[in-house]
Amino acid sequence: MHIKTLLYTPMILLASLAVSCSEDTVEGFDSTMKAENFSFRPVAGGAIMHYTFPKDENVVGMTLSYEDYSGKQCLISASPLTDSLKIVGFNEAKENVPAQVRYQKRDGEDSAPIDVMFSTHDSGPVAFFKGLKVESGWNGFTVKTNNPAESSGIAHIFYLGINPYTNKEDTLLLTSFNIEEGSDTMTFKTKQKRDVNTIVVRTEDFRGYMVKQEVFDNVASYNTAKLPADDLSIEWSSSVEEPNHMIGKEWLTDGDNKGLDHFTDKDPNHIRMAWAGPEATGKPMYVDMKKNRLTAEVKFYEPLPIYTYGTADDYYEKMLEFDFPQKTPCDITVYGAKDDNGVAGDWDNKQWQKLGSFKQDPMVDPKLRWSYKCLNDFNYNFYISTMEEALKTDSICCSVGIPAEGQDGGYRYLKIVFNDTFGLVDGEWTYTGGNVSKYIFLSEMEVYTKKEE
Repeated sequence: MHIKTLLYTPMILLASLAVSCSEDTVEGFDSTMKAENFSFRPVAGGAIMHYTFPKDENVVGMTLSYEDYSGKQCLISASPLTDSLKIVGFNEAKENVPAQVRYQKRDGEDSAPIDVMFSTHDSGPVAFFKGLKVESGWNGFTVKTNNPAESSGIAHIFYLGINPYTNKEDTLLLTSFNIEEGSDTMTFKTKQKRDVNTIVVRTEDFRGYMVKQEVFDNVASYNTAKLPADDLSIEWSSSVEEPNHMIGKEWLTDGDNKGLDHFTDKDPNHIRMAWAGPEATGKPMYVDMKKNRLTAEVKFYEPLPIYTYGTADDYYEKMLEFDFPQKTPCDITVYGAKDDNGVAGDWDNKQWQKLGSFKQDPMVDPKLRWSYKCLNDFNYNFYISTMEEALKTDSICCSVGIPAEGQDGGYRYLKIVFNDTFGLVDGEWTYTGGNVSKYIFLSEMEVYTKKEE
């Protein structure tokens, strides 16, 4: 045993010396390139490297080697056909990360390494939290994001609730979405109602690794309720008041947001709608809610296609029946003003604040309109003939949402401006040439405020 050990030891020493000698003398060919021939620009989660190749036709490749945030060795290859590459694999911003550049010849020989350094910005999943706000919301909460350029990754939104499968408290996933450049506001309604929520936000990178998590405690959730018609006083100077036809602003709050009353009242001349005009666009409707209220949203409805109107020789019926789709609003702005101990009619002297808006392109494809399939759209031949079918059909509605944060006690007065209506798109059938006189038709309006306990 001792003799074998003595015999093997010199051999091992000789081999070690040979390897050591080889590493000391063989470093690769001289590419003539220096560190100053490369430039680096920090970006989210990495950097952009700009480079050039030696003026040697035998040099056909280049590699950059470095360690990512976890210490994993990374190798990126490049060719003379490009002049830049993207370095990835970092979360938090880093300064002076060491790396090595090597060039390759056609025969596979590597150049001597060139030592370089680069810096990075926070990755999308990290920078996401710097532009993240979680705020109180209606029947849930609001998430606001503001992401820098070249952001990427995935964000997951959870809230603390009861797992329906285990009946134990757990984090319940609401949504997942890609992290992208720019700002956004998202509202979430939780199925499990609580006055105060715990929100968990988690991000991961494009490789599927979790990067960061933050917990937001004590996020208030305000439950909402529709304000009764008795608490709404509406003033609309453009409103057409025709009691015989049941046309007027009073029908905005009669509680029928589908037009179901036409199954019981068979008189086709009973319109049961609000109609404003001519030249009603741009002229405000005012709403008095009797006192300051935390206001959540205002909803606007058009009737389902469940009935037809009277004879076409009647002015009101002709206007309603033949060009109804072009008389639905596509651009709405809602303003609010607080109780100023003044009078409801002194509208010009109130301190109005913009609360929210809804907007669609007037010339958008009719199938993308919020009012698509509404009353008597002859271009699409929709018709609902029974109460049972109408009850199963969703209401036709658009909504102007109002953020819960920053209302400071809420608003008493609302100013609603219908800025525009949908236009007449090529190919649509029309009787009067579209809404040339700027009329507005609405079936119902609902105002939702913080529920009073």
